[in-house]
Amino acid sequence: MEDGSDSAALNRDWPAAVVAAVIIIVLGVVVYKAIDKYDANEVLNIWTGLTGILGGVIGAIGTFFFTRDTVKTAQDQAERAARDAAKWEERATTANRAFLQCAGHLDRAAWEQLQEQDPTVRMAASAPVAP
Repeated sequence: MEDGSDSAALNRDWPAAVVAAVIIIVLGVVVYKAIDKYDANEVLNIWTGLTGILGGVIGAIGTFFFTRDTVKTAQDQAERAARDAAKWEERATTANRAFLQCAGHLDRAAWEQLQEQDPTVRMAASAPVAP
């Protein structure tokens, strides 16, 4: 990516990285202080209590940092699909209007015969025209 989006992502994501690092550091300090102050059994009890929190924090950090590109890609694809759909809808509306304009140049008998013979013409003629 050479359009500057990498630097924009870094500017946007550094607060989340700082929060993640601070949480990990706080948990590390708690474990360090527990090892320094208590005997092995008490430290294991403290560590047992922290493992659920630590697992959740590490899982949340991994999920945040490793799924955001996937989410961004999905959002980009959805926006592109919406733009394409709007473009094709506009083309279809224009084609339908042109079709009805051409139909107006046929005499009534030829127009009715064309509708009777061709189901596609009949369907297009009965479709509502968007404003």
